[in-house]
Amino acid sequence: MRILFLIEELGGGGKERRLVELLKKLSNYKEDFEIYLTLAKTAIDYEDVKKLPINLCFLPQCSNISLIKIYKNHFKEIRPDIVHTWSFKSTLYASLLKPLFKYNIVAGFIGDTYGQSLTFRYLSEKFIYKRVDAIISNSEAGLKAYKVPLLKGKVVPNGFDPGRLVSFDSSKPILHSLGICTQYTVIMVANVTKNKDYKSFIKVAEELTKIRKDVTFVSVGKINPEFKEMVSPYINNRHDKIKFIGFNSTPELLISESDIGLLCSDCEGISNSIMEYMAAGLPVITTDLKGASRELVLDEETGFICSKEKLTKKLTLLLDSETLRKEMGSKSSHRISSKYSLNKMIKEYIELYTKIKLTTNKTN
Repeated sequence: MRILFLIEELGGGGKERRLVELLKKLSNYKEDFEIYLTLAKTAIDYEDVKKLPINLCFLPQCSNISLIKIYKNHFKEIRPDIVHTWSFKSTLYASLLKPLFKYNIVAGFIGDTYGQSLTFRYLSEKFIYKRVDAIISNSEAGLKAYKVPLLKGKVVPNGFDPGRLVSFDSSKPILHSLGICTQYTVIMVANVTKNKDYKSFIKVAEELTKIRKDVTFVSVGKINPEFKEMVSPYINNRHDKIKFIGFNSTPELLISESDIGLLCSDCEGISNSIMEYMAAGLPVITTDLKGASRELVLDEETGFICSKEKLTKKLTLLLDSETLRKEMGSKSSHRISSKYSLNKMIKEYIELYTKIKLTTNKTN
């Protein structure tokens, strides 16, 4: 089966990481799958993908009209059985050209619970949803937010690879190398973008570090240029207890030495960051009251789902109780290992591809 994966870029986001993990596992099934990955931009934060036995292609930068012609030639050359898209834009192009090449489309652009603008919603409901064969979200909340038809929607939760877990080193060498020597560390792994509430992160960090000397707040994630000014007081070790260290391809190493996982966000899908916190045995605090975090985090069991106004209270509660941190952390790691394994995610995708291909063969 020939599968073509389409995505604009492999930046350091959660969606991109899910795709890379999927490609790593699928590349082990060489006799069953011939894999192509096509990117619109050459920058790749996940360098591992370059070492995989897959066909990696880059599209030239051009106008949207010219891009349709390029996609057409690309599909003609590859002749994929399935096109698995990972963005709205690539899904739109694949849908437009589907009648010419008769491939199947798995649309995987839903990774959040924000929903769509009126224009995108119109295109989806009147055109895209009719042409794609399956629409994937990593949460039930995502399918509802994007108003996906019941017969085409499918939830495939993120999967965590236990092989990425690292043993806890009590000497905390990585944190120390960053100048972090406090007793406790609160970590937030998320790119600094408009979709993450870093204002609340900074506010609670400023508040707690003024009254406590035993905690450091660390942000791990690519910093969008429009937020450089906001975070500039906290980069390059300018602040001794609040640090923005930028993108890191192995955040699990930093997570393993931290004490509390934090995600300030108004609306999430199934967050890779939260999953990594939980897998490492950290209690979690998130401000995602509207999104899919409730499908992952059990409030007051594996952590807290709270309003931004209650962040200080919940963080203080965890910082002051080692027993509570360990209890919630233990429940967190058990929940991930039992319900969100990477092998389970891969199995669901393979079953989906196979089912779609068999259905197409019967129809033809």
